[in-house]
Order: sequence, then structure tokens, then C-alpha cells
Amino acid sequence: MASEPLASEVAQVQSLDEALSRLRVGRYDLILLGPLNDETLALAQWQAIEQKFPDHAPFVVIYDDPVVVDAAVLMRRGIGDCLRTNQLASLPAVAADAISRWRVRRDQHKTTAELARAMRRAAELSDLLQLRIEEERQAIAREVHDDIGGSLAAVKFDLAWMSRHCKDSEMLSHVQMALELLDHAVQASQRIILDLRPPLLDQGLVTAIDWLGRNFGQRTKVAVQFEHGDDLPSLPDNIQLVVYRTAQEALTNITKYAQCRQVRLALRFEQQVLTLVVGDDGTGLPEDALDKPRAFGLKGLVERAESVGGSLRVESEWGKGTTLTLTIPLRKPLRPARRTVLRRPSPGVLRGREPST
Repeated sequence: MASEPLASEVAQVQSLDEALSRLRVGRYDLILLGPLNDETLALAQWQAIEQKFPDHAPFVVIYDDPVVVDAAVLMRRGIGDCLRTNQLASLPAVAADAISRWRVRRDQHKTTAELARAMRRAAELSDLLQLRIEEERQAIAREVHDDIGGSLAAVKFDLAWMSRHCKDSEMLSHVQMALELLDHAVQASQRIILDLRPPLLDQGLVTAIDWLGRNFGQRTKVAVQFEHGDDLPSLPDNIQLVVYRTAQEALTNITKYAQCRQVRLALRFEQQVLTLVVGDDGTGLPEDALDKPRAFGLKGLVERAESVGGSLRVESEWGKGTTLTLTIPLRKPLRPARRTVLRRPSPGVLRGREPST
């Protein structure tokens, strides 16, 4: 090897223990084993070094008998290269090639690890942003309720007093119009509060999803079917919020794009897995819906699901509708949720199971 352009310093050892000792204190570019005629021994030696030093230098086995030692098997198992004793003249080229391939794999592993770290940091940043968004929504909802809601209520009391004491018919007509506009403003503020931070979640996830379905059906005149089990546990706030926002975003997308006649909602809890299903019989999604640069809605739902250890699956067929399935495994047993009485749905708008009290 010294006569080739591959300058080298060679350390010779006589046993596996001695090789392991040297690898603990020094860094080597190549490990040569042989000559030998025992394929099992070669694998055992390599595996022993692999276990102690996963990022060790490439391994080259020198062997005598190709009948006893199958070089292809050894290389498939992970050994860098194999060389027969009657081909030792080509050892510098084989060594250089093994080192080059090992460095390429090492750089690939390093790049993959860096990419994984970057993706973890991006996911952590996304989770933090979602948390801050929800906190800001809650603060805005509180301001709308306490400040704007209180002011609207005070104005309504004054207008009601004026309508009772006003004698002028023209003035009374204007007061009645102002009351109607004020009622509209109150309803709008209540809708904004519910969209920002639904207080219905305090009554349980079933109640909140049921309200979403009712509200969607009343606004769009689309028939909504909501099915749910009676054994839903009491869920952490972050999981409830992910499920609620997923259903909310799915219904919003249906309103914009689906052109459907019926929507199916299902909330199930089986074998410690919480599942939300939102399906429609509308136009369906194009195949590249998730790959579009501005498909932030669906991508955001995927990130929300992953933030609580869940997953999101979207199944769609053009012209035959779309089904969105959110699955969240729950890692520890949860206590049963308190029962909540739901109002009976309006006929033709919402059909589903009526929970027992």
C-alpha cells in the first residue's frame, strides 16, 4: 500500500479484544480482517465491533476460499468489501473505494440527522405557534364577551327603554330598526366568540361537535348525521381542541368546495384510540390537493394531529366525496366523561343518536 498513492499507517492486532481496545482510543479509516476461511467468524467479528462502535470505519474481509466464504452475503449484511488473498495487489484500490463509499454514507446519515433535527424544531415551533394562537383567540374572545358584549347589552337596555317611552311614531320606527341591528350585532359577536374559543368544550367534546354540526346544517341547509359513542372519556384540553378544530376546518372546507347534499360526522373511542370521521358526498378533492403550495388548511390539520401524537388521513375520489379521518391514540386510561343532555336535532337538519342522560 505504501507504494501506491494511498499513504497509510497500519496497526496490526491479533485478537478481537485488542482491536476493540485500539478503537476505543484511536480513529481508523479502514479495518482489515483476515486472511480467513470462516464466514461465520467474519460476521461475528464485524457484529462485535458494530455493537460497540456503530460509526466505525469500513470493514474489508480478506479470504482464501470463495467456496467457504460468500463475499456477496457478507456485503449484503453490511461489510464494506471482500478481497481474495490472490488479489492483494488491488488492496489499495479496494480500500480507497470502501473508504469513499463509507464517507458518502456517513455524510448521508449526517444530513438525514440534521434534517430530522430541523423538522423536529419546525414541529416544535409549529406547536408553539398553535398554542400562542389559541391563547390569543381566548384573550380576544374574552375581550369581545366582556367589553363589546357588555356595551351592546347596555345599548340594548337603553333602546328598549326608549321604545317603551317614545311617543313619536317615526322615532319609534328608528328605535325598532336600531334594536334589530343591535340583535344582529349581538348574534355576530356570539358567533365570533364561539369560533374563537368555544365555551361548549367545557361541556364536553360531544356537545361541541354536535353544535358544530347543527350550526353547519342550519347555515348550509345540508343534512348532517352525527354518530357518537356513549363511552367517550374525559379528554385533556389540548386533545379536545385538536378534534374540535379539525371538525371545524373540515366543515369549513366542505362549505367552500364540496357542493354536497349530506355530511357524516362520527366520534368514536375504541381500544384507547379516539377517532373523528368527517365525510361528505360532494365533488371530492383532486389528487394533488395536499401538494398544492397554498394547501395550508389540510397541512395545518396534519400538524395539529401530529402535535398530540395522532395522524390524519384524507380519502377522496373525484365526484364521489371526501372522508377525513383523525386518529389519536391515548397512551393512558382516562376517566369516563360526565354525561351531557343534548337537545333533539331539528328534523331534516341533523340526524344521529340521542345520548342517554
